[in-house]
Amino acid sequence: IVANGAVFPPDDAAAGDGCLLVLAHSFLLKHCPSNNDDGRTTLLHYEENCRFRGAFAVPPPSPAYRHRVWILASPAGTHTDLLLEFDVALRAVVQVLKVPGTVDAHDAVRFGATVFIADTRSGDAVEAALPAPASREDALAFAGQYAQRSRTERIAKAPLATVIKRHV
Repeated sequence: IVANGAVFPPDDAAAGDGCLLVLAHSFLLKHCPSNNDDGRTTLLHYEENCRFRGAFAVPPPSPAYRHRVWILASPAGTHTDLLLEFDVALRAVVQVLKVPGTVDAHDAVRFGATVFIADTRSGDAVEAALPAPASREDALAFAGQYAQRSRTERIAKAPLATVIKRHV
């Protein structure tokens, strides 16, 4: 379970190991329950001074849909919210988009080709186009660069997500 009751991976064939993805403050964890013990939890990703607020899976028919999720993140002290595309297989952020018009987003819900983001600062809901997943080549190139950049550089270089409408 990622968030909002959304299931990841999206089908039983991809799930295989029965593990769960868990967002906890600034951590993305993979928890694999076991009948014999308390299970195993693995840290997949950490963003310093950042709050992960919600997540949704990359939908089919994209070839990335079985191993990618979008994470709504609010970096502390920036007045900027981000959508981070995370590749579970690579264990890396492969794309970052700034969410215009939000300062303290709280949750993201995907409905079809649209993402709704709740901005707790204004009380508005921002309706944005579902971002296209990064190609495999772009994902590999970006993942290597992302780890090398400072948080300020990461935010400054991020393109904007496409906002369709602001619901007040």
